[in-house]
Amino acid sequence: MEEIKPRDVQFIGEQDGEPERGFKCEVSGFLRQLVEWRPLDGPVRAYLSRVAYPDDDNCGSINVALCFATKSDSEDEILKGVASIFRRMFGEHEHLDMMFVDNDAEAELAQVCSPFLDTEEADFVMTSSEGYGLKEPRDCVILQWFDGDRPNRYVLVSIDPPLTGQNYGLGGRDVWELVLASRHVEYSLCPITEWPAYVHVALPIGDLRAKSGRLGKDDLQLIGWGEIYRTRADIPSTLL
Repeated sequence: MEEIKPRDVQFIGEQDGEPERGFKCEVSGFLRQLVEWRPLDGPVRAYLSRVAYPDDDNCGSINVALCFATKSDSEDEILKGVASIFRRMFGEHEHLDMMFVDNDAEAELAQVCSPFLDTEEADFVMTSSEGYGLKEPRDCVILQWFDGDRPNRYVLVSIDPPLTGQNYGLGGRDVWELVLASRHVEYSLCPITEWPAYVHVALPIGDLRAKSGRLGKDDLQLIGWGEIYRTRADIPSTLL
């Protein structure tokens, strides 16, 4: 794991595949949590790009680099956290370059690679064709991943707009967070491999952020089924 200075870097295109999507998913969750815990000086965008270094002794060889665009002063914390995720997922023997890009470098990068995370944008949008009071599209931001009784993982998300708390016996306290889990065992939410993704929707019971990373039935109150889409533009007009 090595931090590279983005001098004379040629950005070639997005690095993508099933292992990469899982990695992007984990990195997105970590960076979302970092933003939640420690307000940063502006947004964070992350890209996973194939790159070449023209001045490298192995000129012409293709590498993979995780690129961050941010004005945050938390660079060391970002690098350490992402390095820990990478080692856990791929082992100590694998290598990944990381770099922080300035505005000019990001402009070049964005021509060939889309960010897999932009903390100014929602991660996905949820609605429900089944009703359950969930039909109105809601922007969802990933807050935390959990293991649990189901084969696939649970995800805690913040939602906007919130749900009216009175509908769930919460009086005047609106619901700003939900827990989602895939309705189909063969599909995962980390990463989402097929859109739309069909989910169970549950209210969190208590403060789930204090949990150790595993949820049980006592932590959730199921309230319905839903579907999640990449963006609002992807939702069929019949559901709006």
